[in-house]
Amino acid sequence: MNEYYLNPSQEHIRELPRENVLVCNFASGITTPSLYQELIAYKGKYRIATKRGFSNQVRECKTLVLNGGSSPLLIDTLNSIKGWQHYLKNKNVVAYSAGISALARYSFNFDINRVVQGLGIIPYNTIVHYDNSPRMKMGWSTLKLCFPFTQVLCIEDKDTYVFEE
Repeated sequence: MNEYYLNPSQEHIRELPRENVLVCNFASGITTPSLYQELIAYKGKYRIATKRGFSNQVRECKTLVLNGGSSPLLIDTLNSIKGWQHYLKNKNVVAYSAGISALARYSFNFDINRVVQGLGIIPYNTIVHYDNSPRMKMGWSTLKLCFPFTQVLCIEDKDTYVFEE
């Protein structure tokens, strides 16, 4: 069984195992310590994911963290790596922003103003950084019109979603 933490709070981060954390920052193309403040404050042992060997890194970790950045870049990169999803069984998966969009079936990306297909790892469509504006409501309406039978998670920056699957 997997546990998913979408946009987790500090409290949720502290509950995660303290060892074997894999941090995936493929969405921004850069690695900076500021992106890992939650993990640094948590004093967990973590590795920065690399594209080469990513499947093995996922297999060995207890917690996978998918950070934010460009959703299309993250989705394309993860799609190009074969076999890694097979190793998600019995993991904690933490996702922020682009990481949430990558896990979803579909998301609405406001940077490119269109629906983006995710990896379908979680059974939801998503909108991240939701703020109840007319623009965000249009994104929600578009997702509901295209996929009427799939729940849309509208995730505000202060929201945390935790679920098992």
